[in-house]
Amino acid sequence: MKVPKRRPVLAGLDQKYWRRKANRRVRKQRLTKKLIGWTGIVLANALIAGGIVFAALEASAKLLGGPEFAIETFRVEHTQRASRSGIEERLARRYAGRNIFSVNLYEIERMATLDPWVLAASVKRVLPGTIRVRVIERRPAAVALIGGVAHLVDREGYVIGMTGTGADDLPVITGLSGLEGDTLVAALRRGVAMLERLSVRAPLFAERLSELNFSEPFHVTVRTIGGGPRLLLDPEMIERNVNRWLDLSQAIRDRAGALNYVDLRWAQRIVVKPMRP
Repeated sequence: MKVPKRRPVLAGLDQKYWRRKANRRVRKQRLTKKLIGWTGIVLANALIAGGIVFAALEASAKLLGGPEFAIETFRVEHTQRASRSGIEERLARRYAGRNIFSVNLYEIERMATLDPWVLAASVKRVLPGTIRVRVIERRPAAVALIGGVAHLVDREGYVIGMTGTGADDLPVITGLSGLEGDTLVAALRRGVAMLERLSVRAPLFAERLSELNFSEPFHVTVRTIGGGPRLLLDPEMIERNVNRWLDLSQAIRDRAGALNYVDLRWAQRIVVKPMRP
């Protein structure tokens, strides 16, 4: 007699995990409710944020347009050679009466540097109606003879302007005739760099410098305060032998007499040419 086959009983399985069509519909409805709820929260937050932004924009517009913050004063500080009154007048012509929050501070900095003595400037709003400008002035490093006129130049080769009366006691750079534009700026930078190198490597010699002439391509002709012979220096190593010359100059003069020039370009050697009798 055959025993009928029975389907296996799946013991131990929780019937609640069997997903029937009804269960799927319930889960779908719950998910839909959650999505609707989160969408409402997002929209509410967006409306609140929009209201805050609108209020901020409205307040900003009132602030920018209000007459209580009109610019009345320009205060330029830390000037010695730059024209304080000139900078203040230039700024007043352009910005006086405008709202202090509407002006571009970087543009004011640029306008302040139009003065040739101003290297850089920092600008600050001082409420209710003052613009404060603090300047950093250029420092002249030498006097350059350009087109027969003496000009002050800084360490970057920037021509500040004519020396006028009461110019600084600075060495003079000559031999620049025929140079213009970038070529002139490069020559001025080179000359100032040589002066700075001498001031570091041979400070006593640098203090006695009167003139550096760059008219010759293979040497720099130097004259010192108090007269004396021309000194020919190496453009690639401007400080070569200058300290030795200071130590030996009197002894060389005693032996050779008056000198036409002294050539200091050679390593461990000083070449002199006496004056013709």
